[in-house]
Amino acid sequence: MDILVIGAGNVGLATTAYYHGSENTFFIYDVDSKKIEKINNRERVTDEPSVHDNLSGMILSRKLVAFSDPDELFKYNYDITFICVDTPTKGYAECDTSIVKKVLSVLSKDFKRFGDIVIRSTMIPGTCGTLSQTFKTPLHHYPEFMREGTALFDMGIVSHLVLGSIDIKSGKNIKKLLTFNHPMTTLMHTDTTTAELIKYAHNVMGSMRISYINLLAAYADKVGANIDDVVASLKQDSNKWGTAALEPGYGYGGHCYPKDTIALSYSLEDNQIPSRMIEAIDITNNFILMDTINQIKKGFSKFGNGTNLKLVLWGLSYKEGIADIRNSIAMKIIDHFNSYPNIRIVTHDVKINPGTSPHETIEGAHVLVVFNNENEYRYLDEEIFEKNMVEGGVVIDNKKIVNQVKHTSLEYISRGRTKSN
Repeated sequence: MDILVIGAGNVGLATTAYYHGSENTFFIYDVDSKKIEKINNRERVTDEPSVHDNLSGMILSRKLVAFSDPDELFKYNYDITFICVDTPTKGYAECDTSIVKKVLSVLSKDFKRFGDIVIRSTMIPGTCGTLSQTFKTPLHHYPEFMREGTALFDMGIVSHLVLGSIDIKSGKNIKKLLTFNHPMTTLMHTDTTTAELIKYAHNVMGSMRISYINLLAAYADKVGANIDDVVASLKQDSNKWGTAALEPGYGYGGHCYPKDTIALSYSLEDNQIPSRMIEAIDITNNFILMDTINQIKKGFSKFGNGTNLKLVLWGLSYKEGIADIRNSIAMKIIDHFNSYPNIRIVTHDVKINPGTSPHETIEGAHVLVVFNNENEYRYLDEEIFEKNMVEGGVVIDNKKIVNQVKHTSLEYISRGRTKSN
């Protein structure tokens, strides 16, 4: 394939060097004419291991053409165009996509010439969609997860690949390139907005963990603890902190997390260490509670907020498998809606009300909220929901427990899954 890479920075050069296979001819365009001259002269323009050697070999074998004259962009036809330009911070915090827009403006003179247009630059979720509408062309987003100094290694050793497309059916060439070069790796093909968010999710989780462990290290000095033992303990429990906590739902409750989060925040301040990061955890948890309350209110608004509205909650415990309602999100929902004279609340919990049938509770229900992942809820037949709830009833299922309801005439709501609901 003939592949164009726009931007001769670390990402563009590593992308070229990694996918340089014998069947591919690469073209690199960059406005920096001095860097382009160095590439053509096989001079070093990057400290990334092996990237320089690969580029030099491609020049020798005439598998790489580098240029800085924008007119040369239109001398060739390409199967894939990678846009790998900078998206720096503008002002205090805004992501600046002006360079991406300039590139697309140039390419728009003849989009068909450029094949599958794939943006590798990091952009705020929704940007690809907006740019696609603005320039009236389908775009793809292939986020990079390369670290400086190990770029080629990171491109080769990946748990999965992420490709976002405006049109999932499009992108034949980019999919062919990825599957050929990563034959044993799962390709997660999603929409561009989700792909953009995946990139930020990875990077911000990394920065959050680094900040958190350094915060604890500073705190350890104050209280006389050994941070190395703390880190070793966290690493030993990698399953708990690896994937188990990465399931969206209703926030945390129970006895330990709420009190311990607040207590650590207080103790940090008491030791003259900023506690805003820990405070933000509690603030976010309360935001999720209020967002759930608003989901319920929005559900009731379908029925004109009249009298005799019925709210059903499945799972009162703060998590499945136990009978502990301390700081339970469900109990906080009950406390909130108890003050509404027009709403009748009915509850069910497998551990607190053993032997009872959950489907009997939803007869005539306007809104059902499913809190806990119990088999008694997960494996109910979809017809039970439609038969018992009022017509147009709303099922709020932020843990994706009873997603079989999606196939009924009921309205199914699950936070963060708007497109798939």
